[in-house]
Amino acid sequence: MRVKTDVLSPLELDMMYRPEEERIPDRGVLNLWNNTYFNEALLDYSGQKVRVAYDIHNAESVIVKDMQGKVICKAVFNGNKRAAFAETRMEQLADRRRKGQARRLQNKMDLIEAQRRSATRLSNSSRITASF
Repeated sequence: MRVKTDVLSPLELDMMYRPEEERIPDRGVLNLWNNTYFNEALLDYSGQKVRVAYDIHNAESVIVKDMQGKVICKAVFNGNKRAAFAETRMEQLADRRRKGQARRLQNKMDLIEAQRRSATRLSNSSRITASF
């Protein structure tokens, strides 16, 4: 006896494990973390909230659904332009982490320099006091 199993479609497989964010498209354009996505189907949803499912490792496209979960379209990075490369969410977070690390190191260097200056002033004032 064979058990019948359902096979997921390529779109269903593509949508699995994607986090979602709510956004409001404007004239077919969606913005998600400084990336711009476009699809003509979004023209009908201008000014309305939609759900945007994204892949954290691939920023080339996002899947857009209405608030009930019905798939509207697959919006493409800069679909209305001809330029550059999309930046994935992982790349954005890594860049943010690097900037934070650099800022913390700079703060530490500033603190060390302030302590050095303070110690220099103390040693100079003690020499002056000792000479009287």
